[in-house]
Amino acid sequence: VEQAGFTVLVRKAPVRTEEIRGEYLRKHIRKEVCCGADEFVKLYAYLLFEEEVVVHLDMDFVVRKHMDDAIDGLLGDDGARARVPLEDGQVWPGGRVDALITRDWPSVHHPGRKAGFQAGFWVL
Repeated sequence: VEQAGFTVLVRKAPVRTEEIRGEYLRKHIRKEVCCGADEFVKLYAYLLFEEEVVVHLDMDFVVRKHMDDAIDGLLGDDGARARVPLEDGQVWPGGRVDALITRDWPSVHHPGRKAGFQAGFWVL
C-alpha cells in the first residue's frame, strides 16, 4: 500500500475492554463484533483532520478495483459519480460527501437478504 503512495498507520485500540463503562457492552463486546474492543481502532480515522480523504481498510479487506472514481465522487466530481454503480434507487447527494460506509456483500448468504454494513472500509 505504501508503494502506491498511501501512508500506513498502525495503532493500538483506543479503548480496552475493561475501560468500557456500559456493563452490557463490556461483558458482551467479544460477541457483538468480530474483534471486540479492537474494532474501536477505526475511530482514529476521525483524528486525521489534515487529510482531505481518509481510507480505513481492515487487514482482511480486499480492493478488487481502483477507487479513484469513488473517492473523486465523494469529493463532488459529477463525472466520477456517473461511473460509480450505486444500489437500486440510490442517488448521490449534492456536493461533497463527508462520510461513507459500504455494504458487506460477501456476508450475504441468502437470496433477497440485504447486506449489512462493511465496517472495514470507511472514507471520510
